[in-house]
Amino acid sequence: MKIQKASGQIEEYNRDKLISSLTASGLDEESANEIVREIEHIRGIKTTKDLYKAARKILLQRHPIVAVKYSLKDAIMRLGPTGFPFEEYAAEILRSLGHRVKTHQFIRGKCVTHEIDLLIDGREIGECKYHNERGIYTGLKEAMYTYMRFLDINPIRELSGVVLVTNTKLSREAKEFSECYGLRLVGWKYPPGEGLEKMIERSSMYPITILSGIMPERTIRRLVSSKVVTITQLAGRRDVDERCLEVVRKLLRSVDGDV
Repeated sequence: MKIQKASGQIEEYNRDKLISSLTASGLDEESANEIVREIEHIRGIKTTKDLYKAARKILLQRHPIVAVKYSLKDAIMRLGPTGFPFEEYAAEILRSLGHRVKTHQFIRGKCVTHEIDLLIDGREIGECKYHNERGIYTGLKEAMYTYMRFLDINPIRELSGVVLVTNTKLSREAKEFSECYGLRLVGWKYPPGEGLEKMIERSSMYPITILSGIMPERTIRRLVSSKVVTITQLAGRRDVDERCLEVVRKLLRSVDGDV
């Protein structure tokens, strides 16, 4: 079977890759194999998006906690359409990991004034690059743009570093540039073992859009517009359905191995 990736590239269907994505989300191998066998009997599966939708539909019915973890990348892409919710989301992740973070700061550089997405611990500036479609890489242009801001600000306000945070994979050129100039990159599965998805797992800062299919979309959009971007921010709110809160509690407990 041939499958079309989000980038448009056609490749052979890889059964082991689909099983691996399910087990990585917390599903046991036996259940993962069972679900994959069901998906393989569904007609009309032509793209990786079709595979994802079929798997998530089954998971929501049988393993809702696994379903929300499985949909993490897609959930982040649903924070948009603009990049502002992702900037708030990145700030919440960093705060949960012990950093002091301010968003949307205007800082004067040697030549111009810059609006900085993230100011971390008062010494490190951060830029966020958000994409709401699959198959897009964050590349050299974004890396160079971020570093040039650092070069303009650093002579006026001595900085400890600069970081580019993105919800997608990074191009080879962006990685090479960052290694050469000391630009810190945080993206999907980069750095290896320490990428954005790992930061989310360690901090339990799952995006509120991960509850899509469980919580009404109109409620999710209302909360996002109010800068409620993580499931931990739902605690104590009276305008959220109890069933949704119970899923949130189970999800947070599952991070500690209690579910």
